[in-house]
Amino acid sequence: MMAEKPQAGNPHNLTYWQHVFPAQSIERFANLDGLVAVRRRGVKREFRLRPKDKCFCTERRWDQRAEAGYMKDIEDAYQYVADQIIAGLRIIDCEKSRIVTKFFALWCLRFQQRHNPTIDHFINGISQEHLSKDQEEMLEHNWIGFVGSNQAIPGRAVAGLQIQRSIDQIDAQFRGKRWGVLTASDGEFFVPDTFGRMTIVPVTPKICLVCSRPDEHISRAEVSRLNSCARHSAWDYHVARDFAQCP
Repeated sequence: MMAEKPQAGNPHNLTYWQHVFPAQSIERFANLDGLVAVRRRGVKREFRLRPKDKCFCTERRWDQRAEAGYMKDIEDAYQYVADQIIAGLRIIDCEKSRIVTKFFALWCLRFQQRHNPTIDHFINGISQEHLSKDQEEMLEHNWIGFVGSNQAIPGRAVAGLQIQRSIDQIDAQFRGKRWGVLTASDGEFFVPDTFGRMTIVPVTPKICLVCSRPDEHISRAEVSRLNSCARHSAWDYHVARDFAQCP
């Protein structure tokens, strides 16, 4: 399914290339040259990319209200907690655990949208608005929904609502659960494009969050086990600072 491109020049600054796992999180796995190592399924050659590369993005699968609104709020809250963890925080309380849960849910749901995008939702019994493309984009820029000239709500707008509702549902299901901070004593973690159903969020090459696990330093063998989970759950690619350091 091809995503709708903004009009020439993108005058309303709509985000077309949307990160599934945030660029700021990928940056924490970059080497001194600012690049991350990437391995893709079915490709023998390892290559290096910038965290903002389109490889890590999908093409306009949710609307601007979602991208610049609640998704940014969730990302910002998580990045603040991640920075605290990197600075030495090793016990995440219930409030911070909810922030991690919402971020984990956002990552999972955006991945699903990347590979199974929501189609346009046709509305019967509503007169067409006959909006120009510029008018539609201006409305989306201002977070206002609309029915297009094809008598349908754009799939990306429906997706934005679906993801928001699903995050609330996952947050309710995880209420009371705490995320543990796992620190690698030896070896490094890498990041898959998805962990599937496994509740794992890598923070840095040496720190990983796992739901319902105690806060602890873990051995190289345990790092290897988590990396094996990442390898088997990945759909398309893995990201690391240096795969030679990842058991």
